[in-house]
Amino acid sequence: WSEYDDPLEKVSTGGTSFSGVASTFYINVRAYSGDGQYTLRTWTNSTPPRPDLIISSITEPSTGQAGASVSVEYVVENIYNGTSDSFEVQFILSSDQTFDQFDTLIDLSESEAALAENTSRTTTTSVALPSNLANGTYYWIVWADGYGNVSEQNDTNNNLASNGIMLVGESCDDLHPNGQDDAGLGADAPKNESGASISMGNNVTDSYTGCIDGADSNDVFAFDVPANHTIEAQLVLDSSNFFTLELTYSDATSIDYVGTSGFVSTLATDYDGIGGTYFLNLSYSGTGVNWTLDVWTNYSTPEPNLIINSIDAPVTANAGTSFTFDVDVNNTGTLAAPTSTLTAWLSVDGTLSDLDMELGNASVPALDINVSQMVQMTGTIPASAQGGNYTLIVMVDSDELISEKSEFDNEDYAEEQVLVDVKATACPSQNDGGSGSDAGADENGASFVGQDVSMTITGCVHEDVDDADWFELSVSPGLNLTVTLINAPDQDADVFLRDNAGEWFDRGYLAGSNDESATTIDSANFAGTGGTFYISVEAYLSLGVYTLVIETEGVDANSFNCGQQNDLGLGQDAPAGNGINIGQNPSVGGEGCFSGSDDSDIYSFSIKDNENFDLLFDADPSLPFTATLQDASGNLVASADNTSYGMVFQSLDTDYEGQDKDYVLIIDAASGVGRYNLSINPTGPAPADVGVDSLVCPADHTSGEEVQVSWELVSLRGPGNDVTITIHIDLLDINGSEVARMVTTAATVSTQGNLTFGADSEFFTTPDETATGAYTCQITVDFNNDLPESDEDNNVFIGDEFFIQNEEELWANDVDRDGFNTTDMGDGMVDDCPTTFGESTIDRYGCA
Repeated sequence: WSEYDDPLEKVSTGGTSFSGVASTFYINVRAYSGDGQYTLRTWTNSTPPRPDLIISSITEPSTGQAGASVSVEYVVENIYNGTSDSFEVQFILSSDQTFDQFDTLIDLSESEAALAENTSRTTTTSVALPSNLANGTYYWIVWADGYGNVSEQNDTNNNLASNGIMLVGESCDDLHPNGQDDAGLGADAPKNESGASISMGNNVTDSYTGCIDGADSNDVFAFDVPANHTIEAQLVLDSSNFFTLELTYSDATSIDYVGTSGFVSTLATDYDGIGGTYFLNLSYSGTGVNWTLDVWTNYSTPEPNLIINSIDAPVTANAGTSFTFDVDVNNTGTLAAPTSTLTAWLSVDGTLSDLDMELGNASVPALDINVSQMVQMTGTIPASAQGGNYTLIVMVDSDELISEKSEFDNEDYAEEQVLVDVKATACPSQNDGGSGSDAGADENGASFVGQDVSMTITGCVHEDVDDADWFELSVSPGLNLTVTLINAPDQDADVFLRDNAGEWFDRGYLAGSNDESATTIDSANFAGTGGTFYISVEAYLSLGVYTLVIETEGVDANSFNCGQQNDLGLGQDAPAGNGINIGQNPSVGGEGCFSGSDDSDIYSFSIKDNENFDLLFDADPSLPFTATLQDASGNLVASADNTSYGMVFQSLDTDYEGQDKDYVLIIDAASGVGRYNLSINPTGPAPADVGVDSLVCPADHTSGEEVQVSWELVSLRGPGNDVTITIHIDLLDINGSEVARMVTTAATVSTQGNLTFGADSEFFTTPDETATGAYTCQITVDFNNDLPESDEDNNVFIGDEFFIQNEEELWANDVDRDGFNTTDMGDGMVDDCPTTFGESTIDRYGCA
């Protein structure tokens, strides 16, 4: 095609792949602009035959020395329809198989005679290597007509790179003329995992030596590692050379890989403590070098390792509403993981920090090794959340109570961001820094926020509309000032800390929605100087409501100022009176504050669905704050003052355990000012605990009789979740030894909180051979331990004592059991028919 701003344009098949090809062709004339007449001329000419030279194969020398000659064999072909003129072949040495300006062009050119169409020629030639050629490994690139002296059909296919390499310099064979003995194998080590089929041993700690060069390229060794062990290896070369050492598992998974440091390990990886076959692969591309490989196999203490497999969350949400999503948690460690805590945040910059919005917590059940658990979390997006895109960040073991293989892989984030509400198109009614209006755009219009203040304020900037907000404050000599800017989502504003003339001396340099800080602390001119400072927040590519955290160290208590209130991150002051409702089964934690006329913060919440909770309250012991927890009727549940800050209440093991109840928490400043920390965290339902409410053993009876035993169970604590448990009732003798199993049955744990269930009874026939004596019956609940319980000691209960008369013993002196003894028992009545039942008393006793 031809497209130029020129009155004469031309197209042709000449010089293309269609040159000389018979076919039907179309010519398309297209108007770009304007109109008018044109003239089209065509010519059809014969295309002269042309050769096409290629190199189809190369046999390269395996070794060579700088300045020496080597033998190279190649095959050149002419694959098109014309005989070539005579031509030359050029030779290039390359560190890879692609020609570039860093490769070495050898001065020698091999002359080749003309080559007829569709013929080939094999040439073997001696090539002198440059005397200054560096030691190493090289590919041969052979180039037919490298200078383009022959007119060809295709000039782009004239060169070929060798498949193999040539080693220049000493090889391992040079260093070891009697033969290689890598790691005592008596030969060169295998080059790949399949060749290293024989392990170097099990539970190996040893040191090995060997040699590797670029022609060898790889030495691979296999090691068997027992379970609950790690393998570590250190490779050292006799001379400074670049090499790689890779540690892989038997399934070809790469575990650890190093360039020059030479140390690899399974420690603190997913394979920590995993038994199996591991491979160590030494790779090298230079001249021969001796190596030393140290290998250690060590016992690894079994530990869990919790990670986030995936997060499945909605991509839209609304501020002030609940937000539900699923998190898949996996234990990749070598020990079962106990129950852990899962916490979620919304972040504007995708990096977890103390300034991100916490959504809530969830409990992850205990996880066995390599077991995953999908946990559904529900949190509340703060009503103060600005509209825009947030990153959802989730961390397992967020309270860091579990010792793990690795403490650095507990956190992950959702692949897609969450759009909260919609991004604002304009600033809301301006109230920058609580001033009631827009802060000025320079020092002359700056909004004064006070002297020696530590406070949090908000404001809004809008690029090209309201580009900057300035604030003024005073700092006493000896104190330092730190300012942190928290951008709104999708916002890129910058913070500047300025001197009393408005000139900036520190600023944040981060792009995007990252938090930025500026401070006097490290300033050579302003650290501890005090005086007047200005803070400016400036729009770069942004529109949004920012948050500004201003901190002055050593602030006098009498001038304490909470700034814009944000109790527990709720975006407002927790009011007195009816307080603020923080929801059902809340998981909240954060800071509250008292200053000025604010003397009371009240929070109300509900506990439902068998849930329990912990309530912690903490503050500086010098502050007179109190925390009082009441039920909805005003009854005192628990309280704390500055002599007892800390854990205020735990509903577990109290009368409030698992109860559906409404609570009111009153935080009283008692005329004090300052900050407090409050945390209310669900702790889950109480563990189940099944006991025996009653057991009625049989009455006194004779062996061989059918008797009845009845019982009723009680669920003493948390829900049993309808688990089916096994019940055994046994007959015990006076020594407590089991005589017979009376009952084996099952019951479903359907109640909780001191409610009975499983009332039942069964009949039992006492064995004929049961000896005469006193007995009891014993019930064992959850015999197979199907239900995890807080108290396993109350699963066995023994009933009242009863008497069993052995039937055979009872009639031992009255064989026919007619009431007349076979031998005289002192009453003078002896059975005259001892083997025949009879009741006669006249003339004879016991006859029919």
